Amino acid sequence: IPIPLIFAKIKINKRLNLNTQGIHKYRNLSLSWRNYNKLLNSQRIDKKLISYKRWINKIEYPFYKKLIPENSQKLFYKSIFIIFNEKMDFKEIDPEKWIITLNSGDELSKNALFIFKKACMFYKDTGLFYSDEDIINLDNERIKPHFKTAWNRELFWNDPQYSSIWIIKGEYWNKAIKKLKRMREKRNLRSILLEVTFQIEIEKKYIRHLPYILYHKSIKNHESFLNNTK
Repeated sequence: IPIPLIFAKIKINKRLNLNTQGIHKYRNLSLSWRNYNKLLNSQRIDKKLISYKRWINKIEYPFYKKLIPENSQKLFYKSIFIIFNEKMDFKEIDPEKWIITLNSGDELSKNALFIFKKACMFYKDTGLFYSDEDIINLDNERIKPHFKTAWNRELFWNDPQYSSIWIIKGEYWNKAIKKLKRMREKRNLRSILLEVTFQIEIEKKYIRHLPYILYHKSIKNHESFLNNTK
């Protein structure tokens, strides 16, 4: 879909500032947005819009090809991550590991685990990450990108679709599980995320947005959610 020029440019500039400020080694991960900015600027004169398909081919693909090693998908991630879906039990885990939420039918980007690992290793002061996402249609095409903002607590409280993808540090996952059990509250992903965000803010840690499309939601899950909210 077309992305409005001015709106996209403002959001991208904010992301770049948030994700590159005071960081040297990690700046390469903002390169895709810098290139995207250049493409937007080149179209300013004739006020054209850029399609999402073109962004994938001209910006995202070359960026990942340059950044990510060819053997990245062969790397062993089980020592760090636990993939969690809504059918699994809500129980405590190794506090040094990270939970990655993945709804049945949805997919992680093939580059997701590599970037998640880099982020978790670099941002030691962070207990919760989320990223941008899009939708996979019935023809297996990526559509409707959801480019998100930096952490917004009030928006998160009021928008169940704030993010489908969360990377939660085991330490905070466990604290949320214990508190809900102690209060005899119902445990679901939403209630756990609320407790996780409260705990992180109390301890003055960070919730960070990763400005890369690392999650692909199935069109069936997307439509099912819309129907349930009518």
